[in-house]
Amino acid sequence: MEPKSRMYSKLELAQLYFPHTIDKMVARRHLMSWIKQCTPLWEEIGRLGYQKGCQFFSPRMVKCICNYLGTPDNLINEC
Repeated sequence: MEPKSRMYSKLELAQLYFPHTIDKMVARRHLMSWIKQCTPLWEEIGRLGYQKGCQFFSPRMVKCICNYLGTPDNLINEC
């Protein structure tokens, strides 16, 4: 199933990937760590316009992230 096509903040998407993390900022750091460790993903979202300091992922970036990291169950349920 495809993720809902809309923008997600880093924090919002991180909470979908790490729903049981109490500290939202920890979830955000974990997500960004995963993204940066996956070099092809990191390069692809860069080509899609991601820059350091961006607080949101475009719908195309979200789709790309889900393609590399898998779609979190909470994102599928939101569709």
